[in-house]
Amino acid sequence: MGMMDTNRRAFLIQSGSALGVIGLGYLLWEERSPLPWIPGDSGRPPEAKPPTVLLKAALDRMWEENKPGIAIRIPSDKAMRHGPGHALIHHLNQMNPDSIRLFAQTVIVFLESPVVEEQLAGAGPSQTVILFDLARRAVAGLAFDFQHSFDRFVPEILRLVQGEGEIRLRSRAEAIRAATPSPVIDALERMDSEGDRTVVALHAPRIAPLLAFEELQPTQDYRKKALTEILRQYVGSASSTTPGPRLPFGVEASTGLGGCGDDCLERPEEARYSVVACGMGRLGPDARSFVRYLAS
Repeated sequence: MGMMDTNRRAFLIQSGSALGVIGLGYLLWEERSPLPWIPGDSGRPPEAKPPTVLLKAALDRMWEENKPGIAIRIPSDKAMRHGPGHALIHHLNQMNPDSIRLFAQTVIVFLESPVVEEQLAGAGPSQTVILFDLARRAVAGLAFDFQHSFDRFVPEILRLVQGEGEIRLRSRAEAIRAATPSPVIDALERMDSEGDRTVVALHAPRIAPLLAFEELQPTQDYRKKALTEILRQYVGSASSTTPGPRLPFGVEASTGLGGCGDDCLERPEEARYSVVACGMGRLGPDARSFVRYLAS
């Protein structure tokens, strides 16, 4: 129990301090080397144009934490606009193994269509979810139906991120393993003591795709349980207000709203979803309703 308390404090410190540069706009932008290119992926380098503030912040986090980016296109239809946000926040709040695995190994950003078309080279006009790399190339995408495929959100995007046969996840895991100090890798291979688990947990933000890959492989029971718990704690203890595993870039969410309805501040007052007095208990501090998208 002491080890997990220590890890939780470490995660909170890391998640709260990792992104102090978001307000710097384009001033500190540098071209980043993309993660290893995956065989079979296609795309072309984008024009040399500075990214928007939100996209730059997401790219910086991708670079810092060795993660791919997921861009979710905000629908232009106002009646459908909040579907993707509601879907993502709902599945994040479930904290089940698949949702934890998805949010631990990706950097998610919500973007308006014009930004997607201008900034992510190769993104198809019908793609609502786009996997992209540090060079702002659309690696792959899918035309996800947020209205009728709500329950498929996590498995479909996991398949996109990890690739068929986990080819994308395996490639990322191998690259991260090669760049990670040997004491951390040695601890990851053993995972049979509190010290090993603490070392791995403290490095979770930078090696999460590797942990997700290892968790999916056949291994000893005690090691799989430790990997599952470290990923759960990493996502669960991250900041709910700073963009990262718990809150996507481009989304503002609130905590502790009562009832079972959704509240969208972007909607005019008369069209706003109501909070329904249905007899359910008041939602706790970890339950959040999607509020609005942030633009840059």
